[in-house]
Parts: sequence; structure tokens; C-alpha cells
Amino acid sequence: MNLHHPLSPYRYPALHVNPIPRDRRWLRSTAIGATCFVAGIVATVAGIKVAEMVADQELGWMARVEHRRTDPFVGVQVQEPSPVTLREPPPSVTDAARDSLLTDPERSKYLLLPRVASGFGTADEARVLRAACEGLKDRPCLDLLNAR
Repeated sequence: MNLHHPLSPYRYPALHVNPIPRDRRWLRSTAIGATCFVAGIVATVAGIKVAEMVADQELGWMARVEHRRTDPFVGVQVQEPSPVTLREPPPSVTDAARDSLLTDPERSKYLLLPRVASGFGTADEARVLRAACEGLKDRPCLDLLNAR
């Protein structure tokens, strides 16, 4: 049997070792480089979009207006956040207790008594709680405040 016959599977050298001829190897390396470059651009743009989606979910309580600009290097639209305007913060416990002092002193007492009794209440909170306890004629509450 002739091992060097062109159709023999044992021929030497094997033709499947490097199917691309030497003069075309630069073409293969150029194609791989261009593919990696395009994949990098796509991954960068996708990463920007994912980061914006995460930021929108985390900062959903902020009012956002988005401006669009074209990135000169990539040529795709990129969203650029505008200056952020914040909503007003919710009223504090002291403000809520002060607002409900005339209409519902029981609510004011319920809001402020745990803080003042634990020793973390401010002088303003103690003053509002004293007014609520006087309005309810709650003697144990007033004794607690006098002992403080």
C-alpha cells in the first residue's frame, strides 16, 4: 500500500493541519481583529444601556430629562442625563406631629412618645409632646416629661 498516495488518509504532510495558505494568514488575523473590534464597540454600547437602565431603576424617584447626543467615535445615540431635580423630602415626624396637634393630639402623642421616652427626642419634640399630653390631660405622660 502506498502511504503517500494523494487519497490516502495517512499521507504526509497532512493537508488539514493549516487550511489557510501562508500568503492568506494576514487576512485571517485582520478578520479576527476587526471582529473583536466590532464586538468591543457593541459590548461598550450595550454596557452603557444596561447602566442607564439600572440607574433608572435605582433612581426612579428622581425626575430625569434626557438629552441625546451622537458620539463622534462610535456614531450611535448615547443618552446623557440632565441636571437632576429632586422632589421635596417627606415631612419629618416632628412636623407631622405638630400639624396634627390641634386636630388629633392622640396621633401626636403616638408619633413622639417613643422617641422622647427613649431619650433620643429633641427639645422641640418634647415641647410638642407636652402640648399633646396637656390637651389629652394624660397625667402619666406629663410625669414622664417632668422627670426628663
